[in-house]
Amino acid sequence: MFALLFMTLTVYMLDRRTIDGYIIAGMVFIVAGSSVEFWWPGLAIGIAAWSYCKTPSLSAIFIAIAALAAMRIINGNDWALTVIPIALLGCFVTVPMPRYQWAFYIFYPLHLSVLWAITKAGTATI
Repeated sequence: MFALLFMTLTVYMLDRRTIDGYIIAGMVFIVAGSSVEFWWPGLAIGIAAWSYCKTPSLSAIFIAIAALAAMRIINGNDWALTVIPIALLGCFVTVPMPRYQWAFYIFYPLHLSVLWAITKAGTATI
């Protein structure tokens, strides 16, 4: 969760497009990257994905691929790289899907309640 927090803060500061915003974004990235899960590559993947969604570019793709490759060093396996062909294939597939604005607000607390109930039922003593 802290990685997501600092990634969001970095993106927010980058999106301001000011010198102060770029400096703060860089400082957050450098400091937070040393203390969150998956370090700087974890932050870089999210920032590159945001950048690509905002303005598609090859540089964002290359940064994301480099960050995924760096995950090999961190977690010791190549599974992070399997997302590359899946993401590339996803560019050629369009799936029309309706967007329900309030669905997440209902689903998220509901599924957490169900998981909590399952956990409580499993630990109840008779």
